[in-house]
Amino acid sequence: MDVSFLGGSQRQRGVGVVAPFDFALDRELWRWVPDEVSLHLTRTPFVPVEVSLDLARVVSEHETLHAAVQALSAVAPEVVVVYACVSGSFVGGVPGERAMCAAMTQAGEVPSLTTSGALLAALD
Repeated sequence: MDVSFLGGSQRQRGVGVVAPFDFALDRELWRWVPDEVSLHLTRTPFVPVEVSLDLARVVSEHETLHAAVQALSAVAPEVVVVYACVSGSFVGGVPGERAMCAAMTQAGEVPSLTTSGALLAALD
């Protein structure tokens, strides 16, 4: 009996998302993905630092990103790991952003990108 008309689960493509601990736009991210995409979110650990340049640096440290990407590895994101922190992804300029992507890619063995890197690529 064909029950496909009922919907049911379809094959999902997983996208890993690393967000800073104070990220509050989860719902907005879901608005932009098609039904066959599942977002797997994790956050960096809380640090008691006020919103500042220091905070952007702290939440973007390679060790912090490595741990977050490793946590995402449990669900094996299929496509990419995204770092969803604009200020954290451009705090080190273009060289810093590229180093962050390399560190995340190495930690998770899937391609990684950042919000500012994606914006630069789109503008290019």
